[in-house]
Amino acid sequence: MSSQLWLLFLSFLLFHPLLHPCLPLSSAHPLDPLTAAEISTIRRVIQSSHLGASKSLAFHYVGLDEPDKPDVLAWAQSGTRGRRQRRRAFVVAPLRRGDARDRRRRHRRLRRLRPGLSRFRTLEELEAAAALPLNYTPFVESARRRGVALSDVVCSTFTAGWFGEAGRGRRRLKLLCFVAGETANFYMRPMEGITVVVDLDEMRIIGYRDRVVVPVPKAEGTDYRAAKQRPPFAPETKPGVVVQPAGKGFRIDGHVIRWSNWDFHLSYDARAGLVVSLASVYDAEKGARRRVLYRGYVSEVFVPYMDPAEEWYFRTFFDAGEYGFGLWASPLEPMTDCPANAEFMDGYYAAQDGEPVKLPNVFCVFERYSGDAAWRHTELGIPKQMISEVRQEVSLVVRMVGALGNYDYVTDWEFKTSGSIKVGVSLTGILEVKGTPYTHTDQITTDVHGSLLAENTIAVYHDHFVTYYLDLDIDGLNNTFIKSKLKTARVADSSGVPRRSYWTVTREAANMEADAHVEIGSVPAELLVVNPNKKTKMGNHVGYRLIANGVPVASLLSDDDYPQMRASYGKKQVWVTPYNKSEKWAAGLYVDNSRGDDNLAAWSQRNRAIKNVDIVVWHTVGFHHIPYQEDFPLMPMLSSGFELRPSNFFESNPLIRLRSTKQTHLPNCTLIPPKPPQMPALRRAMAAAAVGAGVGLAISIALEPGACASGRGRKAGSEASPVWATLSLVKSLPPKIIVEPRSGTKFPSVVDGGRRLLGVGVRYRWSPALKHKNNISYAYGVYADESDVKRLRKKYSTFSVSELKGNKELIADLLDQDLRMTISLQIVNRGLSIGYLRDTFAKVVGNELQKYGGSNNKELLQRFTSIFTDEHKLLRNSIFDLSREPGYILRIRINGKEMGKMESNLICKPLLDLYVGKNAYDKQALQDIQSTLASILQERSD
Repeated sequence: MSSQLWLLFLSFLLFHPLLHPCLPLSSAHPLDPLTAAEISTIRRVIQSSHLGASKSLAFHYVGLDEPDKPDVLAWAQSGTRGRRQRRRAFVVAPLRRGDARDRRRRHRRLRRLRPGLSRFRTLEELEAAAALPLNYTPFVESARRRGVALSDVVCSTFTAGWFGEAGRGRRRLKLLCFVAGETANFYMRPMEGITVVVDLDEMRIIGYRDRVVVPVPKAEGTDYRAAKQRPPFAPETKPGVVVQPAGKGFRIDGHVIRWSNWDFHLSYDARAGLVVSLASVYDAEKGARRRVLYRGYVSEVFVPYMDPAEEWYFRTFFDAGEYGFGLWASPLEPMTDCPANAEFMDGYYAAQDGEPVKLPNVFCVFERYSGDAAWRHTELGIPKQMISEVRQEVSLVVRMVGALGNYDYVTDWEFKTSGSIKVGVSLTGILEVKGTPYTHTDQITTDVHGSLLAENTIAVYHDHFVTYYLDLDIDGLNNTFIKSKLKTARVADSSGVPRRSYWTVTREAANMEADAHVEIGSVPAELLVVNPNKKTKMGNHVGYRLIANGVPVASLLSDDDYPQMRASYGKKQVWVTPYNKSEKWAAGLYVDNSRGDDNLAAWSQRNRAIKNVDIVVWHTVGFHHIPYQEDFPLMPMLSSGFELRPSNFFESNPLIRLRSTKQTHLPNCTLIPPKPPQMPALRRAMAAAAVGAGVGLAISIALEPGACASGRGRKAGSEASPVWATLSLVKSLPPKIIVEPRSGTKFPSVVDGGRRLLGVGVRYRWSPALKHKNNISYAYGVYADESDVKRLRKKYSTFSVSELKGNKELIADLLDQDLRMTISLQIVNRGLSIGYLRDTFAKVVGNELQKYGGSNNKELLQRFTSIFTDEHKLLRNSIFDLSREPGYILRIRINGKEMGKMESNLICKPLLDLYVGKNAYDKQALQDIQSTLASILQERSD
């Protein structure tokens, strides 16, 4: 049965004192994103209503229904930060047609949508759909025809789009499949020629076609992981750190960020991702804070591919509207994605069942010291004098990375002391490639719609169009859009000078929307938003100008092509519309199966007045992407962006009054890398993994004795032992991140207030011989409390390191004694469920209990398995912790939330044995664990 989507508006006071008696003041901002508690409240309200009885109820989107703009501005200007705000949630949830008909009569806020239309797919839907072909007989036969092992296959979901179909009521998507095998880069190994169509409502395959068989590209040379690289290596660069001796220069108060002359609000949304609001800049001369940007975010990301083949024509993605740009945000890694001086913020979205899901480290905020000058001048024109003045460029950056399938989008908002806001978007990741019989360009005689990058591998031409929503309020609400056109003029004959031409500026104010459809580069012009009601002392209107930092791109598709109809705004880089709260998304509110009748271009056809009113600027940046061999097997960053730059906004250069940054000089010490007396195999492996992942190992440096006092290093031949110390360059540094190389999973070196990482491993779901990412159920880290382990020194103090490695008695003590330990599992396989873990652990524990007999063991096993209830969801990247606490208490958590606990060493021991005992899943990990244990027992007590 097909489904309908119904739009729900929930209006209730989320900040009622009875619900939040101790709510922090900073959380009362009306534009704060929904908290985990609020998402849970929304779920509870809906499920307790008439809607909750529907078995088809699913949460496709839950977000803040932002308050009306006048209310937000009144709140911001009043300074009454403590008063309660009415908060509304915007929820999209599907109900089957029969369920919805009855409930609509009793729920007046339900709204019916066009059949087949939806917001974007849930992660759970995509995972379930991707697993369908592996049990579908025609697909199994197609894999056999290509000589591909089914266990090596990975399938990915693709939106089907709209191509003129009328009256379609199904929510569909298409699946394309790839081969992992010996590489994690399965995108480079497509099973070309196969298309699978899935009905999402019934979750079944409704269409299948195996059109043509072409060779699957080989795995060799495609893996991008550090552990898989072999010589020759490129020259290495030297490690470095960011030092802020006086601490960070910015402050985060809830979601409000204050730095230098800037104040702004930062929030997370599952569709837009990073949202900047209420950005204002302090004008030192006026002694006042002045408004610049009310709201700014990525409104849509349109990515059409240029191959009309049956398996390719529909690849015209709307990454924000169909998938959720924020939903696919990647947790940022300290020291790699962001520098050491960064602070991180989390986000929350609603899972399909409405439960809140935490996205850790979804944003990072840091000060950038680029090594560039903000301004400088050297004056040699004054006799016998040389005047040189320079100011260091320091800016504040807010960053998010959206990892949508094969591409990673790095989005930055950079605030400058000059009053500018620079917005950047960078692409990296993996190209979408097409399998082909060609192995050399000489064989190609027709248009293959792409570039041959490797044998049997064509990277298809495509575009990236990133459209930003920019609600500018330049020094106030009412603004005007100005085109300052540069025109050539002829010098009059009577001027008496030899010049014949010059250029001048003519300024055109856009009165209506049609006047503000701009194709950048068509004529030389500067684009400004000015406040016609405010002037400088010189009489100029205060304003900001929009400066494109990359090559302007516009869609080259024909107007009658269906993807172009849906993204009809793509022919112009700039649009200006009057502010309308409902007009937020360039491709329309509901993008899946959209038909172009509710998008930016359609709205603008009304040709509304935009002069001296509250206006919104829509700006598209992007790339026509012609792939090159340097983009294989993974492309380096490709960047574009724009700048919002003050233009007659200040009376003069505000940086003149900016004091020069005091320079800090570290002591003249001889710096040598930390090198403990012994470095076991695990540490070497961890160090290599960390370097491969870009983790800075220069956080801690050792000081050679005497070097600081004398300014010289130790004399040659000195027999003095070095004093190993740590110079903390940055306060509150996060723990080191260790990468498990086979899965790419990251583990902190320390958890639970001091439990130290002993080793990392993986658990394969099928056969250990199939060692690639697709067959890894989960990666795991084994942690032990270092002080507890050191209690074993008395027994093992006389043993050498080699004797401790592989010592069975030592491992037995680790299992038997009351030592605090944690096994942290990070889910890799999408199909892994809580039931799978329950059955696996129940079998292992059950077998162990049978050895001991006793009437209570059956009851003990039942108590243990009852903790693994199906209400607990295991999503990809979920963290599942098994911890042994003092008193042999087993504590089980998912993403930090406790599932349950019980006291029994009979339960703890067999579980730990799977990771550190004779039955260990990963023998290599076990060797590393033993080496680290030996190292801990041999370390000196200082």
